[in-house]
Amino acid sequence: PPRWFNLYGWAAEELAEMERSGMGEKEPEANVFKGRLLLSALVQPLENDEEFHPAKSVPTRPEMEPSLSQIGILADVYMVSGADGRQCQVEVSFGPKSGSTKWVSSS
Repeated sequence: PPRWFNLYGWAAEELAEMERSGMGEKEPEANVFKGRLLLSALVQPLENDEEFHPAKSVPTRPEMEPSLSQIGILADVYMVSGADGRQCQVEVSFGPKSGSTKWVSSS
């Protein structure tokens, strides 16, 4: 059956910084939703006396869009510790949507 694959990558504004820092030995996790791809494939083994067939594309049955439901994400920040500097901002992201708090100063 057809299956949706979510694609993730890095924010364009972060790529230059990642290249400058060299990213170390370990590649950082992708942090931005880039879209999705609907894919369907079929693989069948050949019989011993069968010849290879040329690659081809065949139509698949239509696939319904996955159902969508609207949700709200609430986040409360009670205390921030271990952060350098005198100001802090919190950002919450879910897929392509994100929201952030106002900047606050330490008291």
